[in-house]
Amino acid sequence: MDTGQATKALPAAEPAEEPATPGCDPRDPTLVADIRPCGQALIPIALRLMAIVAIAVFAASTAEVWLTNGSAPSVLAHIAVWSAFAIVCYAAVVKPFWAWSRSALTIRTDRLELRSARKRDQWIIPLVRIRDVTVDQSLFQRIGGYGTLIVHTDFAALPARARGVSRVSRVSREISELRTEAWQRQWTNQQPQSQPLSTDFPAAS
Repeated sequence: MDTGQATKALPAAEPAEEPATPGCDPRDPTLVADIRPCGQALIPIALRLMAIVAIAVFAASTAEVWLTNGSAPSVLAHIAVWSAFAIVCYAAVVKPFWAWSRSALTIRTDRLELRSARKRDQWIIPLVRIRDVTVDQSLFQRIGGYGTLIVHTDFAALPARARGVSRVSRVSREISELRTEAWQRQWTNQQPQSQPLSTDFPAAS
């Protein structure tokens, strides 16, 4: 029966989007996680910078007190103080910050990739070549929730190191599980499948 009222058509329901799988990039099926050094790792660098600045200012002020302002010894003392400041600041602040900004740990279903500011510290490690994965944490790093991931391999005398890794103990356990899966695949000759880790990796800070 026509009531004379126009009925408004309801919009068609849009298909729900599937949630993105954490730790999985559809453009790169082998990618499990890409981990950058955490921001907490910059705290020691900042403390070093403040200490160096304080010492340099104290030394320059002491030179002004004990030496005649504008005299040759005073000028030479200031040059020596600020030259030393520049050298120490470069070694203790600039280089560590550069290394922090250029470092990354990429975990794939078949290998680890460690990138660093120095080429000799860059690694590509097949999971099946890993002997052990350990963690190094100072007391301050334990409080900050980060540390250094140490990867021991069967082809290098020295281990690979990824510094400033947040939740480093959890990352170590997950890499060990991936290594076990890689060993099993090697024995059964299966192709690696992209599977996310059981826990979310920390986002880059």
